[in-house]
Amino acid sequence: MSAASASSYNPDALDTNRAGRLTDDQRRNLGALDRDWRKNELVFTGILVALGLVVLTASGPAPNAWLRPFAGVGFFVAAAAVFIHSMPAWDSLGQDLRAGQVQSLESAMEKHTFTTHGRRGASVTSHFLDVGDRHFEVPPAVYAAAPQAGMVRVFFLPRCHKVLNFELLGDAPLPAGTLDAPVETLKTVLRDLRTTRGSEHHVAAAELAALGHAMEVERTRAATAPPADQRDPRPLAEAIVGTWQAGPMAISFAVDGTMETKAPAGRSRQGHWSVDGDGHLRADGMGHEQAVEAWVAADMLTIAADGQGIKLRRVTAG
Repeated sequence: MSAASASSYNPDALDTNRAGRLTDDQRRNLGALDRDWRKNELVFTGILVALGLVVLTASGPAPNAWLRPFAGVGFFVAAAAVFIHSMPAWDSLGQDLRAGQVQSLESAMEKHTFTTHGRRGASVTSHFLDVGDRHFEVPPAVYAAAPQAGMVRVFFLPRCHKVLNFELLGDAPLPAGTLDAPVETLKTVLRDLRTTRGSEHHVAAAELAALGHAMEVERTRAATAPPADQRDPRPLAEAIVGTWQAGPMAISFAVDGTMETKAPAGRSRQGHWSVDGDGHLRADGMGHEQAVEAWVAADMLTIAADGQGIKLRRVTAG
């Protein structure tokens, strides 16, 4: 597991949750939540009973007076249903607390929100983690801590399905040689994202995130310059002349200080380049002039800036 991806929602509870148990803090907090919820249900029961009594005892003429007994009984039935649901034997969260068991699920995940809009502009947003074929509604804090996509182990209560914790399991596995042809891997992943649904879509999204992490690590590694004895012995202004390619992008440096950058779909941009007195490559081939570190080693040109590097392979020499 890479350092960048090693995290969880509640690291202090992770070992206990891995063992299939609730921590004392989780049990205490969930118990308070359960009591508050059952108290609210009892209050709602009282409201329904009161409404039933008002309807049954109402007097005076009304066009639908014959419906009053049915409406009153309806309120009492609803009150009974809410009351039964508030009892410990029917309370799923209460049952989970008494059992004290925590379940886990390992799979690729994505997350999404769903917003409902009221008549007066009010809206309510629900937050979900989609793990494998399961959908868990979670508090905003859990949603914010989760990645947009990745491989996770999620910990939850088996009856009420309340999410307690999650941990990232590292990046999804990528095919061997991915970084040698990242564009081809990207095309495959994007195609899967367009054509799949459900758990297969989650896997493709996790692979896309893994590819991004791998390329970021590779760019960081590439920004470290090799020892001087491993570089081209010629001055940079001479060694850099020629055409270099990285995936679908190619850059050509001409002896007269002109350059051409060719991007995918046949797009190209003309520009100028030079090497300043500090040995930095100055180029405006991307629309604005920038001074960057650059070196040539064997048949590879590395261009580095802000701790990130890109390697281009020589196609033709100058």
